[in-house]
Amino acid sequence: MVSFNRSARRSETIRKGSPDSHEDPVKYICDFIGRNMYQIFDQLVEVHAPLKIRFPHGYIIQNKIKKFPGHNYDIGCTVPLQNPVLIIEVGDVGDDSKHNLGHKEQLINDGIAKKYIEEYYPDCKFIRINKGDALIEHELKKRLWKTPA
Repeated sequence: MVSFNRSARRSETIRKGSPDSHEDPVKYICDFIGRNMYQIFDQLVEVHAPLKIRFPHGYIIQNKIKKFPGHNYDIGCTVPLQNPVLIIEVGDVGDDSKHNLGHKEQLINDGIAKKYIEEYYPDCKFIRINKGDALIEHELKKRLWKTPA
């Protein structure tokens, strides 16, 4: 007798959300920022994973955004009640994710999201990092430290 237990077939279904290969680096970076807050920033920041930002109406019209009128940045660091000071997107071209060349729409969305931060928050540091590099402490120090590590 063949069992059609749902849990036995779960690996064959479409899974919504980010894969573990994406979530693990996000958690690692958040932990790294928490442990090294004052080597990265001059003040205490709030770390958001994800940082949800809704685009202003004019930006939506200008960029012809038809779906979600904002972006969920993987990691965002903000000064309480102020603008973001650091945005990190995990996953770069070549990763086993939506950010690879086969997902043109995602790459366009990522470009619009990066452009928004550059235009509206010019003092905010924007970093895109590969999943593999995100798990290497020396690589994070090189990219995040106030003074080069």
